[in-house]
Amino acid sequence: MGIQLSALISALSSQNLNKVKARTFLTWLQNEMVQHEPDGPLEPMLIPVPAPRALDLAFPFAVVEGKAYSTGKQIFEAKNQAAVSGACGLKIQLDLDNLVDRGATGSDALPTASNTEPPLFFTICTQGPIHELWAHWTLVEDGVRMFGSTLLDSCNALLLDQGEDFVVGLNNIGLWGLGPFMKSVVERLGIVAGKAKA
Repeated sequence: MGIQLSALISALSSQNLNKVKARTFLTWLQNEMVQHEPDGPLEPMLIPVPAPRALDLAFPFAVVEGKAYSTGKQIFEAKNQAAVSGACGLKIQLDLDNLVDRGATGSDALPTASNTEPPLFFTICTQGPIHELWAHWTLVEDGVRMFGSTLLDSCNALLLDQGEDFVVGLNNIGLWGLGPFMKSVVERLGIVAGKAKA
């Protein structure tokens, strides 16, 4: 789950970018190669559209990991796969924060703290009728980036009373992703676009 690319481009028009410039800007961010760390490899400046098969989704905020069970694996393997997806989603948000901080300070030094909320990413893991909803986050403690996750809810889809709360939780994540999260992404992209023009 992520922000529909056409909705993101429309929202960026509120940041003094017309739709053509917004699409060109997002493509430039993904194609411009930079070193994120000294002596590190060249990588895209930002990967707003991380999955080739999901070309219409940008800045993912949740993923469903259901493949593990269909290939005969257990739910803990789905959790591991989902945690990797969560870390990738968090990295996209961190890269955007770093672009905002570097642009605002005019420095290539890594920021010590961001003015935005700590990044969040959600995953749903499945094994048959069992579904788990996880929250993933990252923060810096004593100069070290730490990743964490916590189980928010689990349910057996065969038990209707458990499923209702789970679906409400999924709905709330969707509302957050297309509301406050999207607004934050658009504001940060607007800052980066403004600095890129300067």
